[in-house]
Amino acid sequence: MKKRVTKIEVQKRDPNRRSIFLDGSFFCGVDHEVLERLDLGVGSEVDEGTIGRILLTEDRLKARHYALNLLSYRMRSKEELVRRMLQRHFEKETIDEIVRDLEEVGLLDDLEFARSWIRTRMELNPRSFYALERELRLKGVKRDVYKLAEKDLKEEYDEKEIALVLAKKRLTRLGGLAPADAKRRLIGYLSRRGFSYEVAKWVMGQLEEGVG
Repeated sequence: MKKRVTKIEVQKRDPNRRSIFLDGSFFCGVDHEVLERLDLGVGSEVDEGTIGRILLTEDRLKARHYALNLLSYRMRSKEELVRRMLQRHFEKETIDEIVRDLEEVGLLDDLEFARSWIRTRMELNPRSFYALERELRLKGVKRDVYKLAEKDLKEEYDEKEIALVLAKKRLTRLGGLAPADAKRRLIGYLSRRGFSYEVAKWVMGQLEEGVG
């Protein structure tokens, strides 16, 4: 049974959304793009198939806007974005379509995300590459993708030198401790940041005169 679009109103709270009335009764609110994509206007006749397309197009636009909004705050991994969208109960088929589109235009790129994550962490809150790999794996970045990012940045960030700088800063807070205790604390501190015992041992050698 067909119905007719009898009125379309701009919503007061959001000028980008429209209220659709069918046969004089309110039907639903949609993004203005839905009307453009389906070429709907006052007087248009709609059947059950068209109504289904209206609802599906609205859901996909809503999902796309949500994804773009998340990415406007910071870069995200593919899996991280999918998780957030599933939490909002968007259809898996819709999510997959949006992910493909975002990957095609370069807005979703796990390799670039991993590079950016490593750079940001190394500049603002340094730690070992091992610790960074664990963080990125939790965000859904696959190991082979992470290893490519690590390879790209290994020469830019020297783990031993980073650990040494961290240890020197930490040492200023351990001035009242005996050398042996300070050394033990420093090794534990570096371990918590993911540095291996070999790196910690090298750092202790560099600081030997300071920590005994």
